[in-house]
Amino acid sequence: MRFAALLLSVVFFALPARANAQQMATYDMSSSYLTLPAILVDSSTSFQDVVVHLLSLGTVRVGDPSVGTQIEFVSSTNTLRLPLVSVAGTQVAQVSLVNPALSLVSVGGITVNPPASGNYALDITVSALGIPVPAIRINNVSKPGTESDFCSASNYEEFQQSLQSVSGSWSITSCSFNGTGGQISATLTVTDPFPITVPYTVAYTYSPM
Repeated sequence: MRFAALLLSVVFFALPARANAQQMATYDMSSSYLTLPAILVDSSTSFQDVVVHLLSLGTVRVGDPSVGTQIEFVSSTNTLRLPLVSVAGTQVAQVSLVNPALSLVSVGGITVNPPASGNYALDITVSALGIPVPAIRINNVSKPGTESDFCSASNYEEFQQSLQSVSGSWSITSCSFNGTGGQISATLTVTDPFPITVPYTVAYTYSPM
């Protein structure tokens, strides 16, 4: 159960991304990976350098007038809007995917390390600085047996290592687990390249698949 990279990517890269006039996504047909320079989620939260695995395209619409100049995801309708997509060297404009099945691969160059294989679906919800971030689901994971297993510091040791290009520290302030879900409260303190302290909570909910 190693969620270090996922926690850092959600908290740190929930900061606003720089505007990009040419937000072109790239789709690799051999791997079904979609690379996004930036994405705006529910008109409120931006992430940079995102890679997702498209497990299913859902309904594909080309020339969709609802697609603007930014790559966007609308969680209420499960719609991904892509102003421009490069596929095998061909560029396609105003593409929307309705009800696609997505799996997060990496954010901001930080790879999401999924938990050990198992038969549970895990929903992860983060609230940073009091601002909720859209939930992320990881399928086929194992469920901790006890609160001790869930809260073990060794499960999150990669988090400190994954700070990479920033200087700072991370610490858990509280942790609980009730058998089907758990919650961790923690604080991320960054000293460089800019000082910021981010208190946040992460809720984990396990459900049988």
